[in-house]
Amino acid sequence: STARAAYQNGKLDKAIEIYSKIKPESDFWLESIEERAWAQTRKGDFEKALADLHSITSPVLAPQVGPETYMLSTFVSLKICAYKDVTKKIAMFKKIMLPRVSSMEAILDSTTPDVYWDILKETKNKKVSLISLGKQADKMPRYFFRDKKLTSYVNQNNKDKSIVRLKELAQLDLDEIEVNLKKMK
Repeated sequence: STARAAYQNGKLDKAIEIYSKIKPESDFWLESIEERAWAQTRKGDFEKALADLHSITSPVLAPQVGPETYMLSTFVSLKICAYKDVTKKIAMFKKIMLPRVSSMEAILDSTTPDVYWDILKETKNKKVSLISLGKQADKMPRYFFRDKKLTSYVNQNNKDKSIVRLKELAQLDLDEIEVNLKKMK
């Protein structure tokens, strides 16, 4: 929040400094690197922005990165006239995001919510992270385990409301992917 406030007030160096303090073990690390890249882009320091973006779009982290990260990476490549890189990044966006779209649509179309309820129950009363979720994280809305409404419903053992909220989060993910795909085009 402090880094975002600095960014909004045009204090880009301060924002970059604060974002840099977030450790890789944190579930906020990927977001901090993306937002640091935004600050570097706004400063015109495209090489540092690309270095950050390259790190978090590596094959290991790619499934957990949001669509805006790919859009920003494509934009920065365009700014430095790396046109071949732009087309590669658009192809990468499709390769990463199309399976994600399928997973989110499966949640929305699910007539057997027990599969998702089982995953949600695992998050009850324990610290959940992207690492602890493993491959299950790829099939669920990004950062679903941080959503206060959803965790409240799960803790109350309210399966119906939990599934409704999960579907809302899946739709939000789909909407974000669509918006960023349009920006990239």
